[in-house]
Order: sequence, then structure tokens, then C-alpha cells
Amino acid sequence: MDPALLKERQDFKKRALAATEKKVAKAKVTVDSRPTQKPKKKKSKYQRPKPSHNAAGINDSIKQAAVVAFNSDNPARLFKAVVDTMKERYLTKVYEPLSLDEILFAINLTELKTDRRQWLYEELQKNSKIHYYSEVDKFIFLPSLGHKVRNRHQLLNYLKDREKEGIGGVRMTDVIEALPNPERAVKRLEDDIFRIPRGDRDKEDILFYNNKEYELPVDEIFITQWRAVAVDGQSEGDIEKYLQNVGLSAMQGESRKRKVPNQTKKSRKKARLFKVHNTHLDILKDYAEDGTQVTTPTD
Repeated sequence: MDPALLKERQDFKKRALAATEKKVAKAKVTVDSRPTQKPKKKKSKYQRPKPSHNAAGINDSIKQAAVVAFNSDNPARLFKAVVDTMKERYLTKVYEPLSLDEILFAINLTELKTDRRQWLYEELQKNSKIHYYSEVDKFIFLPSLGHKVRNRHQLLNYLKDREKEGIGGVRMTDVIEALPNPERAVKRLEDDIFRIPRGDRDKEDILFYNNKEYELPVDEIFITQWRAVAVDGQSEGDIEKYLQNVGLSAMQGESRKRKVPNQTKKSRKKARLFKVHNTHLDILKDYAEDGTQVTTPTD
């Protein structure tokens, strides 16, 4: 075969192979560059919506609520708007206290009447969610956990102190009131804390410190036996009867004796006699309290 034809055939095969590799590489880049769909996160009942704040750390919706309360002349709604304003500033890490004039200026209520301004000033000093600095005449929001818990590290130390003193856990609602991102903070502390739902209607979560010193090794046979015994819906009498059937006896102790109230017989009241002093009149007679006539003995 002609060498020129062979060379041309080899060159053709090289160009075809290069074009094919280029198309494959381009298709791979296109596939890899497509955004992957992230799984939707389950929305927590404690997740706080993201509000739009201005430069002063105040939610625009709260400012609108304050203006509406001012126009409607509703003192309760106005007071709530002021407290919410202080709370939002605190949750956006603006910890500088404000005077009443500064608060009203922040929510565009500088035209508030003097009597309503004085009422608001007195109510803020008495409110449990507001701390009043009398030395500078200013106010700041006061969470239920106080000002010692402002991040997850302080939350962990706070739970440690409560566990050490035997006080107990902390409600999740109190954590929401103190931290800007409570869910994220609790999630990052999941190895150091317990999160237990409370068994009531609201089923609120309670946070406890997970003290690793109390983690004792337990034999698997005891764990299996413990989980195999179901006592849900069983009364104390049923449990005691079951123990007797398997040859065990219940723990003996002093049982509480129910006190029976003393049933005293009520004494029947005797009829009281009313003596008539005007005995010189034969027409007057003695009668008892129930209306029956009483016969008096004659001398």
C-alpha cells in the first residue's frame, strides 16, 4: 500500500480519537457542574424566622407594629413593641443599653405624649424582661438565663454549674430567648448535653449537661433483662404478684397508712325554753324554739 495513504489514515485516526476525547471531557464537565440537590432539612419548632434588621438591630416588622399601636392608642400593644425591640437588639448582639428617648427614636415614636411616655417609663422599670440601670437611666433586655449566656460556650458552662449544684436542666425556650442561633448552638453541643422532651402537653425540650463521669460500664446481660421487663400500665399490686409467681419478693417497707377521718356523731340540740316573765297573765303560755307549747309544772 502507498505509504502516503497509510500516513493519511493514521492522521485521520488520531484526529478522530482526539475529537472523541474532547467531547467526553466536555460532557463530564457539564455533568459535574450541575448543582446537586441538597436534602431538605426538617424545620424545628424552635427555629426562629430570619427577620430583616436595620443598622440599629431592630426588626422592621416590630417598628411597624409600634407605629400601628401608636395610631390605635393601645398601650398594651405599644409596650409589647418596645419589649420586642429590646429583645431583637439583644439577639443581634447589640448589648448597649438605651434610654427611653433612644428607644422611641429607634422605633420612630418620638411624638409620644408625655403622660404615655411617663407610663411607659414606669412599666419598663417593673417588667421582668427588662433590666434598668438606674445609674445611667437606661434599659436593656433581660433573658430568663440572665446576661451570662450569650454563646454556646457560656451555655455549656451554665449547664455545668446547674448540674454541679443539682438545680437541673434549662428549657429550650429560655435558650431561644438568650442566643441568636439556638438550634445551631445546641447541635454543636450535642456530645456534651442531653436534650430530653418534657412529658406534658407542650412537650418542650429540656437541656441537661452530660457528665461523662457518670458513664459506668454495664454488662449486656443486665441491659437485656432490664429492657425485657415491661411494666407499662401495671399497678404496684400487679408487679408484686408477678414477683411472687417467679419466686421473688417485693421490697418490704413501711407503707403509708391512710388516715380515716374521725366520724363524730353530731349531738342533737335540745330545744331551748324561753320563760315568760309575765306570769300574772293567764293568757300567756310558754313555747319552745320549734313552736311547740311547753307545759310548766304547777306548784
